[in-house]
Amino acid sequence: MKKISLRFFAVLLVLGLAACYPPSDESAYIESQVPTSQEVPENVQTVEITKDIDVSDNTALVVFASGMVEKERDGVVSVLDIGDTVMRDDTIRVGGDGLVELQIGNSATMMLEENTVAVLERLLNTADSMKVQTQVLEGTVLAKVDGMREADRFSVRTRST
Repeated sequence: MKKISLRFFAVLLVLGLAACYPPSDESAYIESQVPTSQEVPENVQTVEITKDIDVSDNTALVVFASGMVEKERDGVVSVLDIGDTVMRDDTIRVGGDGLVELQIGNSATMMLEENTVAVLERLLNTADSMKVQTQVLEGTVLAKVDGMREADRFSVRTRST
């Protein structure tokens, strides 16, 4: 448990430090943002997540979506809605009024906030291990991972200057 906590805080520290440096012309950075309100608008759909969800080995499930949220796969752009899945190499774009939460297997969730573009570079969830790697091109990604095993890997990468 101590390893998990240290890894989680190390990721948070790196993301926090990345937010302190101004972006160069060619790079983006993760903004350090704290929502001022946790209220959910009345017209937003939600899905209740049970402990064991049925998600295939190479997909993540959209469990919350609000505003403009879309994915690009093989050059085709489509709107994301609750219940949709995203796969490895999908690019997710969240507009200025958007928010999306992804469930990966039974132990990880990622929330992409407004004005975010991210690519799911690696997405594998088997009985033996979970391997997730996300490249954040711009914006803010919040992640929560519970019960990581020694073989599990979860990383969020940002552009470097």
